[in-house]
Amino acid sequence: ERTADTAANRCLKMAVWILARSYGQSADLNRERRRLAARLNAAYRLFEDAELDFRLAFLADPLVLGTATLPTTRDYYRNALDVARLVVTNSSVHLDRAGSDVHMPSLLIAMDEVFERYVRNVLRDGFASIRPDLRVLDGNREGKKLLFDAAPSEPAKPDIVIRAPDSSTPVVMDVKYRPASGKPDRADINQVITYAASYRASIAVVVQPRAENSPRNRLMQLGNIVNLGVFQYVMDLGADLDEEEAALIEAVAALVPGTAHAIAI
Repeated sequence: ERTADTAANRCLKMAVWILARSYGQSADLNRERRRLAARLNAAYRLFEDAELDFRLAFLADPLVLGTATLPTTRDYYRNALDVARLVVTNSSVHLDRAGSDVHMPSLLIAMDEVFERYVRNVLRDGFASIRPDLRVLDGNREGKKLLFDAAPSEPAKPDIVIRAPDSSTPVVMDVKYRPASGKPDRADINQVITYAASYRASIAVVVQPRAENSPRNRLMQLGNIVNLGVFQYVMDLGADLDEEEAALIEAVAALVPGTAHAIAI
């Protein structure tokens, strides 16, 4: 008897359910993510005749594993099943090396956006523990303001805004996915200083990944302009990321007045 309740469909349904749940619970649910969540919910309904198998028994099925050949009329399932299996097993792929385990379409990754979100989320999670009074905001969204004090004005768009309980902004940060072998480019320094002036911040930080063999590492002060301190933070993405994340959180927190512990700068 023909049925839609197959191991392959159960695998696909579970992957769609996991992704839809993940996007639905995201704190950063912008328009693009809401659209994707809606598409996942629509896709989930296509598998209404397949069981949502939390025991994941379908992972033992040869067709899901790829050890058996799919019927020619279902060849298009292969790539989808490979990706679904990764989602269900919480696995990942190496984008920097060749392989034959999973066939996927070409990906274009905006690493500047990925690095920016990564740094912001690291600080947001870290500050929730050591400085819950401070909010780590996206200057393109909830932390945005006009560049000038009154209209007409284009918006100021720092990547990270640290907001204090009194609504002041002690720190603004701009994240550049440009490996640092020396000081930030003059344009990047000028940009973050402009943002700091707009937000009345006392600290401006340019965050960059560390270039290979670069002597620059972690927090360095570039200089002062009256009461404004200008810093560069260099993060070594090739090192132990747990240590790098902890160092970033501690260094930025120490720049904010009222942090109980301080670090040497």
